[in-house]
Amino acid sequence: MGRRRRHDRHLPQRVYVRRGVHYYAHPDGRWQRLGRDLATALARYGLIAGPHAVHTMADLLDRYLLEVLPKKAPRTRLDQVRQIPKLRAAFGHLVPGDLSAKLVIRYRNLRAQRSQTQANQELALLSHVCAMAVEWEVLERNPCRDVKKYRLKPRDHFVTDGDYRTVYAQASPRLRVFMDLALLTGQREGDLRTLTWEQIGKEGIEFRQGKTGKRLIVTWSPALRTVIARARRIRPQGPTVISTRAGRAYNQSAFSSLWHRVTLRATAHGDGSGAAFRFHDLRAKSASDDSLAAASARLGHAD
Repeated sequence: MGRRRRHDRHLPQRVYVRRGVHYYAHPDGRWQRLGRDLATALARYGLIAGPHAVHTMADLLDRYLLEVLPKKAPRTRLDQVRQIPKLRAAFGHLVPGDLSAKLVIRYRNLRAQRSQTQANQELALLSHVCAMAVEWEVLERNPCRDVKKYRLKPRDHFVTDGDYRTVYAQASPRLRVFMDLALLTGQREGDLRTLTWEQIGKEGIEFRQGKTGKRLIVTWSPALRTVIARARRIRPQGPTVISTRAGRAYNQSAFSSLWHRVTLRATAHGDGSGAAFRFHDLRAKSASDDSLAAASARLGHAD
């Protein structure tokens, strides 16, 4: 039996990350490059490893990593990659049939001592893994099905025009374009970070929402045309509408750091009352500042 991993515990056996690149370590000592992107790496690993037998919950999580996770939206993959090692540490040694609602409840309660939100998210992931196990005929039923999540108080922070102006004053030209696009289009951070020039059309900006897969077009307005014109003047210009100083698309980590820094400055320069809002709150402001019908269409909501 091999040594227990200290790092990259979300990855299958013999898969490692070196300088941002995934590799498969063959038993004969050869290292085969799988790629930088996790979804691509797992797909290539699946071709090497072949059919995945499930004897333990760790095996079940590995199969989920290979067959289900690559199909998720990028942000969902990032979140679940962080959650899987916790589930593996708690349940990996079990035979799937020994996983019971009682054990899941104990885990949920223990995780809730730190964060009820994290407890709910990890419970949702474990339930999906078990639901897939039922499809794969590994389990007879999903033991998480009757385990309740914590009822959380919904976030109700509203970004006032004053809050917006306070942060805007401290933002760089790049971040101001991000903020204006979020307000005018109502799209999520990930969809704005990956927005390419090819999506800029005659009728407006075409989005395929990363979370839902829904396609929609935000039609042109004078304000939206002005923001895109400002984006064209920022150098260097990369394949995405808003690029880093290196000409590449912002990843989630880089954008989070950028947003954190600017809100800290805004809080220090303002009255500190509401400047430190989340970027995602601009999506709600975009909806609240418009009519119900227009907001629903622009945000991609069916209701």
